[in-house]
Amino acid sequence: MQLDSLAAVGRPTIGTIRWDAFYGTGGVAKAVERSLGPARYHRRAPFFAKIESENKLSINGDSPEILAREIEYAAQAGVYWAFLNYPWQGDMSRPLRMFLTHPDRERVKFTLMLSNHSLYREWDTFFRKALSDACVMPNFQTVLNGRPLIYTFLPGLGGNPDTRAKLQARLAEIRKLVADRTGKNPYLVHFMHGLPQSEWPAIRGLGFDASTKYAQFAGNRMTYAAYHRRIVADWESWAKKGYQHIPLLSSGWDNRPRYDNPVPWVKKSEHMLRNHTEEPTPEELAAHCKAGMDFVYRNQAVCEAQSLMLYAWNEHDEGGWLCPTLDPETGKPDDSRVRAIGKMMRNWRPPQ
Repeated sequence: MQLDSLAAVGRPTIGTIRWDAFYGTGGVAKAVERSLGPARYHRRAPFFAKIESENKLSINGDSPEILAREIEYAAQAGVYWAFLNYPWQGDMSRPLRMFLTHPDRERVKFTLMLSNHSLYREWDTFFRKALSDACVMPNFQTVLNGRPLIYTFLPGLGGNPDTRAKLQARLAEIRKLVADRTGKNPYLVHFMHGLPQSEWPAIRGLGFDASTKYAQFAGNRMTYAAYHRRIVADWESWAKKGYQHIPLLSSGWDNRPRYDNPVPWVKKSEHMLRNHTEEPTPEELAAHCKAGMDFVYRNQAVCEAQSLMLYAWNEHDEGGWLCPTLDPETGKPDDSRVRAIGKMMRNWRPPQ
């Protein structure tokens, strides 16, 4: 059975976060090359990385050919991409710009994760038009009978009334823009990154339909089974509150590479050495995703969008990835996670 045909049996969707640091030759790309440079981390690098020496990688996925391979893998897994937005003309937006004109783009659904860059700094110059063009594309992700699904990522958000009023006005503008273009009311979801659950009622009042989370931090050297239980407890806590939520899935958390070779945007801490998870086997990750799909199907009153968000497509040096990695022994891609999730998706049926 093809993945598309599973919509008839009510298959929940899984999005996965694109944090596109591995493209171009700028400072961010060089920083993640260094963090994954030691030989013990080479197997975590994206499949298009090249081993230059025992403790050095070169990583640059900035080509339509590599993007075509990523599209193939995402289509095989049956996930949609949520592109975290950075400056439009910078390296970290290069994959989104390529994707929007790529001949294979319709094989994968996508959406935008609007940040400070896109909501404010470059809204007038780039992102208003980008959203206007994207939301009418046939592969723009929708929920609830065609409502375009749009995320925002504003860590902390802050309690400043002017900041929140500004966001409220922008959300109202987005609703009108998308409704005018598509005839549908968009479904707006906020990443509660750096915000406690208790803040959600006030955030929701700004004009959001639901919340989600970016990542789940790990405890002290957690097994993946224990980490899974922690995430399930989080799903249940949102459901008990009766809040609309797109639950988090996670392929792990382990940012020790950033301890060994710090990146400019994260402060080095001993915490990095202690708090991490074991890597899941492909089968464990697929079972985790299945549990999430079963959960949202059983809890449709509070998971009306019938979607989940997976950390992440390509947070390779922070510890969460679905994108195939480099096998240092063979030099070929390790796509075992993609294959496991794709198999689970094809076999998923509504739980009794």
